[in-house]
Formats: sequence, structure tokens, C-alpha cells
Amino acid sequence: MKKLVFYISGFGFGHLTRSIALMQELLRQRHDIHITVKCHSQHMALALASFREQLEAVTVLPFDLGFQICFNAVTATVDYRATLESVKSWLERLKFGAEAEASACRGAGYSLVLSDIAPEAFVVANKLAIPSIGISNFTWYELCREYVGAERVEGLKAMYQTGSAFFEYPLSTDAEIPIANKQPVGLLSRPQELSRIRELQVKYKRPGRLLLFLSIGGALSLQNLSLSPELDYLYTRGIDLVAAENAIPVPEGTLDTQNYLAACDAVVTKCGWSTVAEALIARKPLYLLTSRDGWLEEKYMLQELAGLGVSQVIEPSEQVCLESDLFANIDTLQAAYATIPERYTDQAKKIAVRALAYL
Repeated sequence: MKKLVFYISGFGFGHLTRSIALMQELLRQRHDIHITVKCHSQHMALALASFREQLEAVTVLPFDLGFQICFNAVTATVDYRATLESVKSWLERLKFGAEAEASACRGAGYSLVLSDIAPEAFVVANKLAIPSIGISNFTWYELCREYVGAERVEGLKAMYQTGSAFFEYPLSTDAEIPIANKQPVGLLSRPQELSRIRELQVKYKRPGRLLLFLSIGGALSLQNLSLSPELDYLYTRGIDLVAAENAIPVPEGTLDTQNYLAACDAVVTKCGWSTVAEALIARKPLYLLTSRDGWLEEKYMLQELAGLGVSQVIEPSEQVCLESDLFANIDTLQAAYATIPERYTDQAKKIAVRALAYL
């Protein structure tokens, strides 16, 4: 039995859901492996529920990345002062914390470390003398550098550079990632199931009306958002909307939100990688809610998506009412999917094969 350990950053659920998709594929391809999932304590319940049919092959343990990118919910902007203090405190503790984590893993019998994209994972692998794979669309090095400057994050960069490989997802921060041995890979998401999607369309889609999937996570605030009565909406947790016949929440505890997304005509979302990837895989037009001041990951994602022609930006000044005329170009965006490269389709199987080669 080969043992893997997978470290997952705890910012939102996106890192977890895409990592779940990869781990589920790893377990489908190899029945002689066991995966220890180390994720934020608040995400452990979702991780356990996602592996309920594979619990004998999975152990879930708490691992909390020690800083926060703080947002002001009122202004929908990054709180730079609070973020700076949080990042500086984490960087001061990082080396000690990473070495303590490595000591805790001695004797566990791990053969491979994967990380999305906790830097401590690479210290663990280095101390245990085993291979390690980073897999993400960014690293915390370039994002933290935005707040504290390059000098403070040199130690963080050095941790990432000890990895055996870095699998670089599409929609990445590209040349900002400080790793030489990057390997481009495709998108992935939890499986989108046609029969389930049709079932949801029968339940929620009304004839002659657009059904929009609305997802913003915790980085934006749309408390004053007005919804057009001419459109229907399925919306995810974290959005505080006034109850209406045409605004339906995705049921609490739903594990297959990717199927709800695929049942809709278009997706309205912040620039969160996992939701955007699920929309691309489902071939859904994307309407992207941008932040007021932007951040590095968002900047690069918007540039790449603009080149594909399948998305439209909704500026902060437009994020007051989602009127039907905002979606007048939905057919044009849909048609652009006919020419996007294969890399923007579900490549979970290929990514898993490549990862397992390091065992």
C-alpha cells in the first residue's frame, strides 16, 4: 500500500473541491494507495462527505494555513492593513511551523506529497526525502509579495523551489510563479453527470427564461444586489439575497454544486478558479464580477479568459442590478466554445496519470 499526503490551502472551498476531484481520480486509477488529506478544520466535514464511498482509502486531518487575505465586506475591497499584518505574522512563524509539520510526519510512511498550494508540504517532502508535487494556478509567494515585498518572501519562494514538480493549471499567474520545473496541465472538476444535470433542469429551468448560476464566495459582497424579474437564479452559500420566486438557493449541504452549475444557461461568479473551471468544462458563458481594486490572480485570469472569448466582465459599478440586457451576448459567448483549446476541458485522468508516475 502506497501512502500519499495531500496538503490543501484553506481559502474558500475552491482549493478543496479541485483537489477532491484529483484525489477521486487517483483512487479510481489505483486501488493500492491511501491518501491523507490535510485541510482547514472548517473544510474537514466536506472532505469526509466527498469520500464517503472511499473512506477506507482516505484519512482527513486538520491543517490550517496560518494567514488570511482580509476583505472589507462593505466596500468589497481588500483590507490591506489587516492582510499585511496577517501575512507578516505567518511568515515569521512559517519555518518553525513547517519543520514541526515535517517532524509530525516522520514514521507515517508517506511515499509522495502533493500540495495545493501550502508551502509547508515541500519542507515535509524534503525532510522525508520523498517526491513532492505542487499543483495550482498560483503560489502564495507572488500573492504575498504584493503585500509585503519580495525580500520578506524569499524563504517562502525557497520552499516552493524544492518541489519535484509543479503542475500548472490554466488561468495561472504564469511567469510570476517562481518555479523552474513547471509542467502545464489542463482543467479538472468534480464529475459532471448528465442524468443529474437533466434532473436539475427539469426541476429548476422554466421555459423561455434564462437560468443563471450565481456564486461569489466570500471575497465580494452583493448585499444590495437587485435581481431582474425576467431571469431565474440558482445561488450558492455566502450570498444574502431577498427571497424571491426566481431566486433559489442551492440546498445546504449539497455536494454536487458542479451539476447545479452545469444545469444553468450561464454562470455569474467572482474570479474563483474552481467555479470558473467548472463553467469552462460545462461550456457555459461566464459573467465575471470583478473586485474594486483587483488582485494578482484575478488580473491574470481575466487576461486569459478574454483571449478565449467565452466571458464578459461585470464591473463593480454594474454590480447593483443583474438586468437581462447584461446577458444579451450569451449566444456569442456560447459559440466561442467551438474553438477553445483542449487544455480547457476536463483533464483529471491525464493529471492523475502524471502524478502517479512520481510514486
